[in-house]
Order: sequence, then C-alpha cells, then structure tokens
Amino acid sequence: MSAASDAVTAFLKDWKPIAEMPPGNPLRRGMLRYVAAPDAAARRTLLAKTSELFALHQIYQELGIFREDEPPYAKDLDALLSLSIEDFAEGVREGNIRPFAETLQKGFQFGRYAVDTKHLAMRRFLLHLFQQEAGGAGMKYTVYANGIIHGSHGKTHEEMAKEFTILGFGNGKPEFGGQFYRVALLSFRFDTGSTTYMANVDPRKVIETVRRWLRLTGGQEDKVELAYLKR
Repeated sequence: MSAASDAVTAFLKDWKPIAEMPPGNPLRRGMLRYVAAPDAAARRTLLAKTSELFALHQIYQELGIFREDEPPYAKDLDALLSLSIEDFAEGVREGNIRPFAETLQKGFQFGRYAVDTKHLAMRRFLLHLFQQEAGGAGMKYTVYANGIIHGSHGKTHEEMAKEFTILGFGNGKPEFGGQFYRVALLSFRFDTGSTTYMANVDPRKVIETVRRWLRLTGGQEDKVELAYLKR
C-alpha cells in the first residue's frame, strides 16, 4: 500500500461508523480493501463484490441495457470510483474528512445513507436472475405481500423463506412462488407453480414487480422479455 492508503486505512479503522462493524463484516472488509486498491480496475472489481447495485450496473452495461439517464445512485457510485486517496489522506492530516466520509457513505450506502431493505432484497434477486445460464436449470422464487421477490438456487421454498428472514429482509409469509428460467440472454420465463404457498395468482404482478425494479436499479426494463409459463 502507498503512504496515502496507509493513512486512510488507519483513519477508517478508528472511524466510529466502521470501527463499530464486526471485523468480518463484508462491508467493512470491502471498504478497507477498496481504499488500499492499487488501481481503478482493482477498485471496480472490489466494488462489484461489495455493492450489489454496482454489480448490477456492470451486468446491465455488458448486456447493453444500462439506462443513459443517470439512474438513482449512479452519481454516488461514480464519485466513489473517482475518490482520490491522496486527497483523502491530506484531509485526514488537516482534519477535513467530511467530504470524503460522505463519499464513502453514499457510495457504499451505509450509515446516514443506508438504503431500505426492500432495495437490498430486490437487488439480490436480480443478481441471481441475471447470473442464471440461458437454457440452464430454473431458479426458485417467492413473492411477498410488499411486492418483494426473493430468489435462490438449490433451496426449497421453505428454506428460502427462512433465508429471507435471516438476511433481515422481513419475516412475513410469502404469498406465492414458482421458478424463473433464462431462455436467452435477455429473455426469461416464469411459472407460479409452487405447491408450498397456494394462492390465486395474477402473473402480471411478477412481471410488473421485476420491470419496476429493473428500472430502479438502472436497467432498461423494456429490453428484457418476461413471459408467464403455465405449469
């Protein structure tokens, strides 16, 4: 590490918002590695591992569906990527850390700038959705009353409901569930055939929810095909 990153790392380890995080906290670990990263490429790699929103932005860019109208939080992530560690270190020496601390908090979204858990839940679901292979196995999902979808691979719907609670996303019972299938790069099919949660289901609720959150996370929702598959 450089002398600047050493100074910033030392400051962050004693800075209350980070010092109070457990040593193994992924966000704490990710931030400390981020400020010590040797170059821009390493920063982007570390940020993608720490921020699900940034990881989604990268996926959308690769797929050609990233919105061009500066979606929510994009400016905060850009500011984080362009953060000067040398200037931050000088700010530490001069006692002027506020602008740098705010850049970290907004970019990594913690403390005063923390996002609602429903955003975290849906970002996680969308990451799972786009990490599927076209033509591969389906991904089970459940839909909750507040319009949040939770998806996971290799788990039963009961196990997914427990996981949803453990992750801190809520403790309500899912309304219904089924599976998603990726049939092409930008084409998905889904069913509502879970026998765990029986309900009169309108498939349009799934489509509307996914499209809404695609847009809220920076994607062009009209370029992604979502179609109901009756089971």
